[in-house]
Amino acid sequence: MPARTRLPPQGPLEGGRADKDFAMPPTPRLTWTGPQTWVNAHGNIAAPVAQLIDLRNPLTPGNQSTLEAYNAMTAALQALITQALAANVRLRAAGAGWSLSEAAVTDGWLLNTQPLDFTFRLEPQLIHAEAQEHTASLRFVQCGIGVAQLSALLRQDGQSLRTSGASNGQTLAGAISTGTHGAALDGGAMQDAVCGLHLIPDAARSVWLERASRPVVTPTFAAALGAELRRDDALFEAALVSFGSFGLLHGLLVETEPLFLLEAYRQRLPLTDALWQAISTLTFNVPALPHPGERPYHFQVVFNPHDVAGGVSVTIMYKRPYREDYTPPPRRPEHFAPGDDAAAFIGLLTDHVPAAIPGITRQLLDRAYAPYNKQEGTLAEIFTNNDLRGRLASTAVGLPLDRTREAIEAVLAEHAQSGPAAIVVSLRYVQGSRATLAFTPFPTTCVLEIDGVQSSHTTEFYARAWARLEHQGIPYTFHWGKQHNLDAARVRRLYGPRVAAWLAARRQLLGAAERRLFANALLVRLALER
Repeated sequence: MPARTRLPPQGPLEGGRADKDFAMPPTPRLTWTGPQTWVNAHGNIAAPVAQLIDLRNPLTPGNQSTLEAYNAMTAALQALITQALAANVRLRAAGAGWSLSEAAVTDGWLLNTQPLDFTFRLEPQLIHAEAQEHTASLRFVQCGIGVAQLSALLRQDGQSLRTSGASNGQTLAGAISTGTHGAALDGGAMQDAVCGLHLIPDAARSVWLERASRPVVTPTFAAALGAELRRDDALFEAALVSFGSFGLLHGLLVETEPLFLLEAYRQRLPLTDALWQAISTLTFNVPALPHPGERPYHFQVVFNPHDVAGGVSVTIMYKRPYREDYTPPPRRPEHFAPGDDAAAFIGLLTDHVPAAIPGITRQLLDRAYAPYNKQEGTLAEIFTNNDLRGRLASTAVGLPLDRTREAIEAVLAEHAQSGPAAIVVSLRYVQGSRATLAFTPFPTTCVLEIDGVQSSHTTEFYARAWARLEHQGIPYTFHWGKQHNLDAARVRRLYGPRVAAWLAARRQLLGAAERRLFANALLVRLALER
């Protein structure tokens, strides 16, 4: 794990060594591994690529994160753009391959960015006057840093990410680029903590992009990266969730917060009117909850569609100030963690014997979602999962809060009507995102997730469930990093005028050749490559 360092306004990095310690300038390490079939982490996407290229930062003294080495990698990425354009192949970056969609896939050159994990703290001289009070919370990170890795580094400084997904196997860049939502009731998705992007849109330049309405760094910072400073709200919001199609994302400026604890509980509760009220309005006057009336940090409800009458599993977490004298949840790989969602275990199911599905689902839920009482831990200790169990299928849609009950009842009715698909259904909630193509656009967004075993039965059920939502006129949007059936017409129907705004921003940043370069089959299918 690279050492952390501060990025000063100019000159050598604090704690580094003078150039005389190296006879040669830093050289990025690129390994061309040849044509091969790239398979994502969950095993549901396999794609032939013309080249898989492993990227590694230059060697640095003491394994430090240095500006010189970071800028050398920027130059190497620009050189790859030149080569890809000359070879007439598409170019795309892949992080941990955590997405279940085709977001990271290309038939051209695929860049393995996971080893690119430099991290920097910024000196106050580099922070805009309007953002000075946030200096201690800002971290500039390279695109390949993992969510779990960054959380461990932040803890050393007494800081934490604001939210994360239930699993943390993604790279931070991959998580924000697909709109990973987390589950903080009064917080946004993961991309909403990002306040600056270092993009490489072509071979001749790089761009530091941030909001005009919220400037964060000084021109000196952008100049230190060799980047053009762009402050533009519309362009920034479009680039946040752009699944690798706005150029190569090299660095991100993320805002963290002081370390905190989560006090977590899981209960099986009957679907009473009071619980339906909580599900539909996020008012928590439910006597059975651990702290009735207190608004939680996290609220998740899991439905077993094979046994709705048996109640639902409710996971609820309250945010508490950090203290040293707590006992974190035990880390036992053979068990499930307090913050696991259904995706952590549902792939262990099988749908080969339809008559057995209800009983097996019930047994697995009883084991994986066993009730627990008052477990405490940091965000990273509660949401720990980076293991993959079984052949997972997963889809998620964002819904307006006031249509939540109608949507869940529609999905459950479709399941009852169409037969025993090996699935579970869950609900989580976040505040709406300003990102142009975020799938959490509603003021308070309910995320309805359907997790199942990878099979044609599950895929067919997904299509029927989505069709029922549309038939009932329930507005929804798809999680870009999970399975969906979007096409050009549907993406425009579901996302409305935001699609045109996103395309206009992409044309503003990229030329025609670069728009083709950073496209892939998914963008072509959705007519988003234009």
